[in-house]
Amino acid sequence: MSYKQLIEGQRYQIEAYLRLGFSYREIGKRLRVSHSTISREVKRNRIRDSHYLPEVAQRKAMKRRCHAAKFKLPQLTIAFVEFGLN
Repeated sequence: MSYKQLIEGQRYQIEAYLRLGFSYREIGKRLRVSHSTISREVKRNRIRDSHYLPEVAQRKAMKRRCHAAKFKLPQLTIAFVEFGLN
């Protein structure tokens, strides 16, 4: 399987399957993603030990995506631009 991030709809499906008592492996098969992806998604985004809410998971994912290292500018670049603007 190639790497893809989960989309919001998949997060709602994960919640539905979890409520029905499906295993991570079965959820992964149905969504065509690795079962370890499902496990990490639930572990990373659950609240209060056992509740997985897709709205919260999506919000956390978007926040992490915006703060990813590839979107941060090096301090040297910032200093260079500020020097050029002055």
